[in-house]
Amino acid sequence: AIIALTGVSSRYGLLIASNLFLIAAFAFFSAYLRKESLLTRWCSLAVLALWPVGISFRVAYSESMLLAVLALIMLGLARRWPIVVLAVIAGAATGVRAVGVAASAAVLLHLLMDASRGTLKKRFLSAAALAPITVWGLLAYMLFQYVQFDTPLAFVQTQKHWSFYVPEHREPIYKAMRLAIAEPIWGSYIPGSKRHWTIANEDENPFLGSSFWNPILFVLAGGLVVFGWYRRWLTREEFLLGFGLVAIPYLSRADEQSMISHARFAAIVLPAYLVMGRLLSQSSFVLRAFVFALLAIGLTLWSGFFASGRPLL
Repeated sequence: AIIALTGVSSRYGLLIASNLFLIAAFAFFSAYLRKESLLTRWCSLAVLALWPVGISFRVAYSESMLLAVLALIMLGLARRWPIVVLAVIAGAATGVRAVGVAASAAVLLHLLMDASRGTLKKRFLSAAALAPITVWGLLAYMLFQYVQFDTPLAFVQTQKHWSFYVPEHREPIYKAMRLAIAEPIWGSYIPGSKRHWTIANEDENPFLGSSFWNPILFVLAGGLVVFGWYRRWLTREEFLLGFGLVAIPYLSRADEQSMISHARFAAIVLPAYLVMGRLLSQSSFVLRAFVFALLAIGLTLWSGFFASGRPLL
């Protein structure tokens, strides 16, 4: 639409779209954070603004669009918007990225657990009726691929071109075992391992790329979501949303990709930024300043690496 309206190239059209959605994400997330203290609100927004992997929000990726839709769904859940509206927004998330089904699950859980929305029977019937709406974006995308490529699962089949690890035993049971013991995570740091982070890096300097940080930042996002639920800083819907945004990429792609790109996948786990904001708001001014300065340095470095052509996988 931007290209058609302005006549710019696809490269600039993608950049404009990405940054417009990033602005929208900040607006929706800021509105959601109005229920928090002013310090927590600004700390959460500052972490989101300075998160080093946030370079992916500012370039031609779909992360910023998904981030905006997730922020909108969190705002809608917090303000108890009509369930049909929430279902439509969740469906839009699935159209941006398949991992958006985490938003669908959060909306359906909200409906099933909210006694004010009717009797249990009524809520179950409503959930069954709304389930297709909560994934309308994914269904529309699959229909498009069926019409265009004669296969509705083209987006799944193309993932075979993005594998960084070929296991000796490819059967699903072995993959489940590797995931259960978190082998893709700790295997990234075992010298000589086929998963070692240096395989996807240009050199052995962990600061000159993202491969070293992928498992760490991914685990950090999951840990923050769990901690936020433990401290009751996150609602059950927000916890399910955050948990789904972590679990889906891990269960589906961590084994084949050896955690490559998982820091980027974890960057859209929006509930984690609220938890980080809460933690920083309870810390000293000196610690907050140190953390924000460190994040700013990281974002600056990673932006420079990306601009210079270094791979940020």
